[in-house]
Amino acid sequence: MVAIADGLATVEIAPTVGGALASYRWQKNGHSVDWLRPAGPSALDSRSANVRFMPSETTSTR
Repeated sequence: MVAIADGLATVEIAPTVGGALASYRWQKNGHSVDWLRPAGPSALDSRSANVRFMPSETTSTR
């Protein structure tokens, strides 16, 4: 998992499933707001994470 943060927003990227976004959240004043439902390990294992940037081997490209 790769995390990129800028102080307010954090995005977690799962390179093993085609660069899918595993989570996207804001943190401000001690509170977190998930803008995407965080993908747990089972979602990443089944390749049903939120957004894929690269097609997976099992994805049709018609």
